[in-house]
Amino acid sequence: MKKSVGMVAVALVLSVASARAEHAVPQRATKLLAELVNDFGPCSGAPNTQTSLGMDACSPSTNSDILCHLGSSGRGRFMLTVTSTPGGADIKLVAIANGLESCPDGEELIAFADVDMRLDDCAGGDCTTGRDTFELGRCSVRNGRCAIKGTVNALRIGEGSGPIVTGGRHSELRITGCGMRRTGALGRTLACGLLVP
Repeated sequence: MKKSVGMVAVALVLSVASARAEHAVPQRATKLLAELVNDFGPCSGAPNTQTSLGMDACSPSTNSDILCHLGSSGRGRFMLTVTSTPGGADIKLVAIANGLESCPDGEELIAFADVDMRLDDCAGGDCTTGRDTFELGRCSVRNGRCAIKGTVNALRIGEGSGPIVTGGRHSELRITGCGMRRTGALGRTLACGLLVP
């Protein structure tokens, strides 16, 4: 008998307040804080083993990025916080990876978030967008460390991209994935996740 495991998507709603919303929103959802783990490929072929809990699996496992990864003493964090600005609202980003191994100085990492949005900013009233992966900021690896700090709109505009949110639009962002990826890598380098020892 084949056993299957359902995946649970962790989502966060970042609410940018306005005087009147066209859709129901929570009272407060202004912060996402996650730890970073090494991103790895899914079991995409025919399973060739099982876990101790009986879940089908593929062996061996591989990191998505064949070059950069967090070592045994490495640690990463990813934080998004809604903040007020003179123009209305922005999102503060802190993405830090310490203890990167096999990642030469000068390699560039890009913080990203997979986002769906619901907002009061369309001709017909409230609306939703399709899922998009936004690049939020960049850093260069130095001595096994890469850190990005700033506001998302300012970081994106500095790189020639447009802002993600503005104030007064009652924007809800559902974050379905986040992390950091190395420029030029085929896969993601680090993903928001948990390590259960």
